[in-house]
Amino acid sequence: MVLTITEARLESGVLYAAQECRRGDTTWTHAWTDVVYSDREFEEVVEAAGFALMRWLDQNQEWAALQPLPR
Repeated sequence: MVLTITEARLESGVLYAAQECRRGDTTWTHAWTDVVYSDREFEEVVEAAGFALMRWLDQNQEWAALQPLPR
């Protein structure tokens, strides 16, 4: 499988991205948008959803493990 990023732009805190996926004669595109949060905004969003940060799963702090807050 070959993955090619065909779009990646950041506008006003929103990431617009797309990738083309190719396997043999089949090609498809996956496009998405993501909100880019500051560390503090991330913590606020996580807490508002009823969770707490357990730990970061990677060195770049792009993936996190969350746990439910006690009720």
